Amino acid sequence: DIWEKLGVPVRSDHKMNMVSANASTNQTIGLIHDLKVTIGEYNFYLQVQVVESASYEMLLRQPFLTLTEANTQHWANGDLHIMLQDPNSKQSSLFPPNLMEAEATSKLLMWVFRNR
Repeated sequence: DIWEKLGVPVRSDHKMNMVSANASTNQTIGLIHDLKVTIGEYNFYLQVQVVESASYEMLLRQPFLTLTEANTQHWANGDLHIMLQDPNSKQSSLFPPNLMEAEATSKLLMWVFRNR
């Protein structure tokens, strides 16, 4: 798992129940506090819940989208562009689709940033 590769501590006293897309509920392993995630030239310090096993490295959902005031643009050819704002400098950058893959669910749009 990526959190083990990074060697960052996980707070097992900060577990939560997560509901998956298939409606199953699993408890997380714990919380990584202020994980530094760099996207483009911006650094974000995120509160990350760690799960036992998943088909993705990291899901960035509503708290991240709110923090970065994310805006998306979907194109007929399948491309997705996302505009993220650095919460500190208020500068924005447009990220091209080769940095991410988008997956739509019935009520939620999640962005999966691939570990490179």
